[in-house]
Amino acid sequence: MSSRARSTSGLSQSPLGRPHPSAPVLIGVGVDGHASGRDAVVLASRLARASGGELMLIAIYEEPLLEPLVPSELGWTSGRKQARAMLAATRDSLAPEARIVVESNALVWRGLCRVSER
Repeated sequence: MSSRARSTSGLSQSPLGRPHPSAPVLIGVGVDGHASGRDAVVLASRLARASGGELMLIAIYEEPLLEPLVPSELGWTSGRKQARAMLAATRDSLAPEARIVVESNALVWRGLCRVSER
């Protein structure tokens, strides 16, 4: 077997005969309720449809550090409910086939990493 054949094993062929890695199975996109997040959902939805992958919409909300001192309407259950409602509305209007995940974390990037690792 040539070295080229070995280096491309496990890769599928593009229409032009060039090797390329297989498409992702799951495409996650962070959504924050702003226009840029909606744009990301549209792009990710098209990528998922074109590649045969599944789309997951992710919202990260900040959990209050001092829960007893925060008014109940601003507490973590309120943040979770708001994030879930925002994701559900985004899914319903832009990507009905997507699943949704709500995660709490003090840092958005860390929350997205935790979801993607799971």
